Amino acid sequence: MKLQETLPADGLRRGPSGQLLNGCYYEHSSRQFVSYVQGRRYYEFDGKNLMADWKERIKNYRAID
Repeated sequence: MKLQETLPADGLRRGPSGQLLNGCYYEHSSRQFVSYVQGRRYYEFDGKNLMADWKERIKNYRAID
């Protein structure tokens, strides 16, 4: 799946409430942790260096498709 296919015309990613994404999320489609700044994808990382409890918390509460 290409990122461009899932984004709206303005290219900004929004959460379920309609607000622009800000912060770190776990993306199911890529199976990676990603950070967003004002709706724009900023950084991807696999999470190998993250603490286990932090990774699980992000996967459970800040997961996106």
